[in-house]
Amino acid sequence: MRKFKQSMKRFNGLHFEQLANDTKPLDLILGMQVNAFYYNIDNAIYVTAGILHPPAFHKAWPNALKYGTLGYLVGHEFTHGFDTIGSNYDGAGNNIYWWSEKSGKVFGQRSECYVKHYQNYSIPEINRNINGNLTKDENIADGGGLRMAFMAYRRYMKELTKNSDLTNENLLKEEQMPGLDLSPEQLFFLGAAQLWCSSYKEAHYWEELSDEHTIDKYRVLGLVSNNADFAKAYNCPISSKMNPSVKKCEIW
Repeated sequence: MRKFKQSMKRFNGLHFEQLANDTKPLDLILGMQVNAFYYNIDNAIYVTAGILHPPAFHKAWPNALKYGTLGYLVGHEFTHGFDTIGSNYDGAGNNIYWWSEKSGKVFGQRSECYVKHYQNYSIPEINRNINGNLTKDENIADGGGLRMAFMAYRRYMKELTKNSDLTNENLLKEEQMPGLDLSPEQLFFLGAAQLWCSSYKEAHYWEELSDEHTIDKYRVLGLVSNNADFAKAYNCPISSKMNPSVKKCEIW
């Protein structure tokens, strides 16, 4: 595979003038990646075949879980079109700032909430805090993506209830996971959190401290504690750890 990838790079380098932009996915061997990402220059999101496996997706899962996992990941990538970098690329992929002065100002004010919230997370294993500025755009995409996916799930269930012959009780049963005493909406948020289930050694904390993505544990904590629907689904009282305040960090 390494030889194949290298030969493709050489070929593309020699023939770049004849190649269209839509050859880029082939150059990156996207189908093999366990990944999803937004590409500013194409103004497009890529959801690769490699990601269509647990814990991100399984065709037999209830819709609640599918929306909480793959739906949230797709929403995350969509939101990248409207973050700090996305504001500098228009719909045609041109490197141009396309927001109004007012939009940019409000975005800056709201994004500061994410910076402050995440940099308060202390990592006791290495005695450091999360870098709220470095991880800002990824945290914004997480928040926006989760809210979009939840709205989409509720809308889907509303349509399903309206057009289905099944009773509400049977629909509810289909949306639950056998062996788990969780409501569909609780299952939705559990799915999103489980995506980042991981085990760390001290070296991993140091490595990921300089990454634009928040360290997994604090990524989950920041994600759900900034979501009012999560607090409602799990009955988290205001001022509790998972529902610290009524005011949440929110942009989109």
